[in-house]
Formats: sequence, C-alpha cells, structure tokens
Amino acid sequence: MMRSAAGLFAGLAVAALTVMPLAAQQAAAPAPGQADAAPFDATITEACLSGRSDPSSRSGCIGIAAAHCLAASGEINDAPVYVRCYDAEAADWQARLTDVLGRLSSSGAASDTAEAAGPGSGRRAALEVAEAAWANWRDAECAFARRLAQGGGGEALAGASCVMRLTAERALMLEQTAQQQVGP
Repeated sequence: MMRSAAGLFAGLAVAALTVMPLAAQQAAAPAPGQADAAPFDATITEACLSGRSDPSSRSGCIGIAAAHCLAASGEINDAPVYVRCYDAEAADWQARLTDVLGRLSSSGAASDTAEAAGPGSGRRAALEVAEAAWANWRDAECAFARRLAQGGGGEALAGASCVMRLTAERALMLEQTAQQQVGP
C-alpha cells in the first residue's frame, strides 16, 4: 500500500520527534503566541492539586493540563501538538520535582550535620543516589514505551506521555515525603 504525501510527512515528523532530545523538541516547538502553538496553562495542574490532599486523588491531576492543552489547540489528530502538550506538562512536573528535591536535600544536609554522619553516608547522599537511579529507570522505561508503540507513528506520543506521567508520579511521591519529613 502506498502512503500519501501527507501521511509520509506526518510519519517523518513523528519519527524526528522520537529521536530528538526533550530540550531540542522544546527548542523546535513554536514560540508562545504563534498560530500553531499548543496553549499550555500550568495553573490548571496547580488548581487541581490544591483541591486534593490525599495522594491517590492528587494522582488524578496527572495529565489534566496536557488534556486541556490538547482540547484548546483544536488539533485532535496532530501528533506534534500532543507531544508539545505532554512535554509542557512534563516540564511543569519537572519543576515541581526539582523544587521538592531541593527541599529534601536541604533537610537531609541539615539532618546529616545534626547527626554528625560521615560524608556520603546520610540522607542527602541517599537521595542523590536514589534520584539518579530513578532518572535512569524513567529514561529506560520510556524508551521501552516508545519501542512498544513503534510502527504506528505513536513513538513520540508514547515517550512524551511516559515522561510526563512518571515525572509527575515521582514529584507527587516526593512531595508527600517532604510534607511528612520537612513540612509544607
């Protein structure tokens, strides 16, 4: 069966997004205000989270801003728009994750000092090792998700969705840990 020119172009665009690193995808995304830019609003996630206190209900906020972005874009079948929306929400969750890691790291350093733990043996070092292992696992898991979607043009979608979901889950888990260990 012969592919149409539009179908071939769409397939090549999705394939290009699959092999591009996240930073390059974001750099290639249209600037805010351009006609085909997907309208992402990070306040949607924040509003969702603010009304929920228990961890299981907070996980219901994962993907809500990306879904709103997709609906607002009006591009129902445009894979690059899906990827931009998922990447935008993933970046939002990554910012939350970076923030909570900073709080936990500061708390761990203070705790390690108070306990006179040797270098590399305290909570801060354990957090750094755990975070590095988690980031490697997430990357491998999402590479696997892309491979599972291979062949149908959904590789980039699967990868972007996976990164968003796993980053959000990690951020929520560590936010709960920080609330228990450090306070809000």
